[in-house]
Amino acid sequence: MHKLKTALIQLPVILMLAGCIGHPTVESKLSNISTGMTKLQVLSIMGMPDQATSGNGTEDLTYLLNESEWDTKSPVPYVIHLDNGKVDRFGTQKEMVQFAQTSPKVGNIKKPDIFTEFTRLDEQRRKKLINDDEYFRQKTKLLDQL
Repeated sequence: MHKLKTALIQLPVILMLAGCIGHPTVESKLSNISTGMTKLQVLSIMGMPDQATSGNGTEDLTYLLNESEWDTKSPVPYVIHLDNGKVDRFGTQKEMVQFAQTSPKVGNIKKPDIFTEFTRLDEQRRKKLINDDEYFRQKTKLLDQL
């Protein structure tokens, strides 16, 4: 009888802990995405998007993701942009809109493609070529260019 009581007390704790496992966060899902991936590869990692738009050889897959497993009330829209069927950039919808609004040229001087720079930075961080401090320092520098 004592073992049964112990098991009944432990069961809710085990179920609660099991419920925490398997709720992927933004970081855990997006860390598996990289430029050059095909749409099929993205779908196998992320699942079906909440919204998809396409035109002129490009496609945007939008996912509403929670910043953390504890914050389920305010999902953030993340966009994975495909150009000719391959990922060329991804980020929050806000970041994507900001980048789309920037002009690639100022007079005759071509500005660096900020999408490409963000993607490069993200890949370097994921490959541990740069640490988080350096990543955020360079990201802030890029955002200041907007």
